[in-house]
Order: sequence, then structure tokens, then C-alpha cells
Amino acid sequence: MCVIVLTPTLNKSFKFQSDWPANNSQAYLLHNIINDIQNDKDVKFTKEKDGYLFEAAASYSNNEDLKKQKIYLDKDLNITKLEVLDKNENVIITMNFQNIDYKATYKDD
Repeated sequence: MCVIVLTPTLNKSFKFQSDWPANNSQAYLLHNIINDIQNDKDVKFTKEKDGYLFEAAASYSNNEDLKKQKIYLDKDLNITKLEVLDKNENVIITMNFQNIDYKATYKDD
């Protein structure tokens, strides 16, 4: 699997071969977030005032303290925020999504 990590604030991109995205939760990879929701038999879904909330198990193999995640969607089903919680329900990681280009294309170089 080819992994490309873009870091706009540093104006850099990194490309490398690895399978870590397929085997671990990652707050910034939509594919992993969807897999976590689908793979959790006890996932919770709540309709909220401004959208929807999924609560699903997290699978961070490099940090066993990260147990759960909350995925917030707006009314159009766009992800707006993700929170990763520890076993005591403390928010450890927060990822806010302001804009996602679902049809982005990249040149081979």
C-alpha cells in the first residue's frame, strides 16, 4: 500500500510504502474511521440538533489507552469532528474537519 501524507502547514508531502493505515485507527484517515464504525458490533448512533453522532471503538495498537471515538457529522453527512477518548472517557485527541475535497486528484510526481 502506498501512503501519502500531506502537511500543508509545512508545505511538504511524504510518500512511503506501509500497511499501518489498514491496521490501525487514524483520526485523519476517513477510510479508517468508516472501518471502525463498520467493525464495531456495539457502535452507537444518535441524531443530534445539528447532525449525527457515532460512538465506536478505536483501535490504536500503538496506544492501548485510546479506546473509543466520537464521530460528528453535519446534516449533510459530512464529518465535522472526531474525538478519541481514553478508558475514563477523557478526550485525548480532537480532530476538526473544516473542508474535505472528496474528489481530489494528484499527479504521479
